[in-house]
Amino acid sequence: MNAQLYIEIIFGAVADAWYKNNIKTWSDLDMYYEKQEKLNTIKKSISKKLGLNRSLTQYEEAYIEKWIVDFGFSLDIIELALKKTTSKSNPSFDYIDKILCDWKDRNLKTVNDVQSFLEQMKVKKAEIKNLEKKSYNNYEQRKYDNFDNLYANAQKA
Repeated sequence: MNAQLYIEIIFGAVADAWYKNNIKTWSDLDMYYEKQEKLNTIKKSISKKLGLNRSLTQYEEAYIEKWIVDFGFSLDIIELALKKTTSKSNPSFDYIDKILCDWKDRNLKTVNDVQSFLEQMKVKKAEIKNLEKKSYNNYEQRKYDNFDNLYANAQKA
């Protein structure tokens, strides 16, 4: 490939990226690079917290961009979702995405919102567990005073 064609491809890609991000002034460009730097820092942090010793794939990066750009979640909220994966031996981005999509659908926007929701869920689970324990013990147990009658009934059947 000759140098001129290479330069045209690179400048075309840059111009296309600037157009898609509505960059028209130097100020717009500065803001764009600040956002990209922040996004890259968060990507590295998430990768490190998940113990990934490799570069993120294009699809994993797309998940992170969705959580930050589309959902408007901070790293603190994403970290709460990452903590929910500690019980998983191999947490996937799809699993984390389902957690964060649920929080978005519930309109949880701050760390306090998420923590309150998680506490409510913990209380509900405890109430359900207690209800299940009570429902098993609501039945009157049979009483056998005379085991001879019990065995006699079993032999007839």
